[in-house]
Amino acid sequence: MSARDVTGRDVTAPDPSASTRSPSKLGRRVFLGGLGASAALAATARFGGARAQATDVRRFVFVLSGNGYDASITMSPMVRDFIGSTRGYPVREEYWWGEGYREGYYDPAQSAPVELGGALSGAPGLRGLEAAGLLDKSAMIYGLSSRITGGGHSTGHGVLSSTRTLGGRPAGETIDHALARLDAVRGTGGARAPLSAIRVGATAGGQDRIGYGCCAAGRGSAVPVLYSTEATYNAYVRPFVDPGAVEALDYRQRLLELGQRDATRARDALGADGAQATAMLDAMSGQLADLAIFRERVQGRGGRLTLAPVAPTVGMDPFQLKQFQADVIASAFEADLARVAVLSLGAGNGSWTFPYEGVGRISDADSSHGSLYHPFSGVGADSDEMADKVQRRSEMREIWSRELDVVASLAAKLDALPEPDGSGSMLDRTVIVYLADNGVGHHASARDYPTLIIGGGDLGLRTGGRAVFYPDVNNTDSDGRRELVNLWSTLAVTLASAPADRDGSLEGFGDRGTRLAGGVLPELLG
Repeated sequence: MSARDVTGRDVTAPDPSASTRSPSKLGRRVFLGGLGASAALAATARFGGARAQATDVRRFVFVLSGNGYDASITMSPMVRDFIGSTRGYPVREEYWWGEGYREGYYDPAQSAPVELGGALSGAPGLRGLEAAGLLDKSAMIYGLSSRITGGGHSTGHGVLSSTRTLGGRPAGETIDHALARLDAVRGTGGARAPLSAIRVGATAGGQDRIGYGCCAAGRGSAVPVLYSTEATYNAYVRPFVDPGAVEALDYRQRLLELGQRDATRARDALGADGAQATAMLDAMSGQLADLAIFRERVQGRGGRLTLAPVAPTVGMDPFQLKQFQADVIASAFEADLARVAVLSLGAGNGSWTFPYEGVGRISDADSSHGSLYHPFSGVGADSDEMADKVQRRSEMREIWSRELDVVASLAAKLDALPEPDGSGSMLDRTVIVYLADNGVGHHASARDYPTLIIGGGDLGLRTGGRAVFYPDVNNTDSDGRRELVNLWSTLAVTLASAPADRDGSLEGFGDRGTRLAGGVLPELLG
């Protein structure tokens, strides 16, 4: 372990070269290394005794979809009628989100936020939430832009950092990392979560991969996302369901203690020149402290984990992969391993290369792939080509609706579990955010990020089945336009007590040079 692990990079442990390893070796490596988490600079002895669940626990899940997302599936009949009536012409089913409406998707005269109550029922993509009775704990936000991140197929780390990724290198810290380092989120003492964050996902590249394109600890410091289902299972689930897995915890402890002794000798020998050894020693001490909390969580559960998924199998289809990784997050939250999670579901270019079967196969090899995402220029309205494209787009909307079913499943599982202190359901103290990493469409302009938020009622988030519309980014005469950075500030400053800049935004977060407006989104607060 290096001193850099203090930043939280070691939550999932692997290095970039690990992606070439076999699933079994990768899984064991991540299981052993992932237990270090971010260092707490304290001795193991501080955390003796039984854990007392904090009554003000806060959890956050960021779910990222990928290129091509058609957010029209989140539009209920009420939302469609509102958009059509305010701008003077209807939402056309044969078009992709926003396609053909270059002058702006919403009412160009709208200058302030508009709220529609009870506006989610009947949206095809929200059917899972409706079936679970969770629409009242959900809200849709329309009109948030993020022009600083750029457009195209993917914004990389930009969607969660509100900075621009260039050459694959992040330009700033992502919101998951910013939240995970807060004591108000991770906790302190015996109630501290042993892992700062969990970052997992599904990708078309298979079940044995690691990605570095979504999350970051800061400029130039990408944080890994685990796509290996075996690795995520071994790291976050197996210790609670397999008695033999405790041996790996013991092994990890012995390795850290050995390194701690070596670092102590080096520090004592070097004296004033032993700054690096001191940093290493502090990091190892923190990792031992986190490991002690991890063991306490395992022992306290005694093999009982209500939401634990079964071990993954080879050849899972895309929907099974997405569901599995969502279930890993749910079980990790139940065990209080972490309180921040990222779930990448094809972020970047991965969405259309999944081998979807039974719904319509969308892949790079599909000759009609490009035209499915691009406008219907030169295609006759009554032609066979138009009919085929409309049918294929219907299939693609079903794919994203099924992805949202996975998100609804995660929310329903958390809603069914009470908080350990009896203060309500786990969903009431968990905020789930779902959006695409490039906004909407294929070659996105980052002018609109339709965003679904679920839960968080006991944290002060106001959902109520509402649709909230902010003025279109093209309405340059309106000072009511808002961006994703305002949403991230709302979560961090208002819900998680993070320090704020003078304008009320999360301190030091995002690119301030082109910000439309500072502060939070009061429309989302109770």
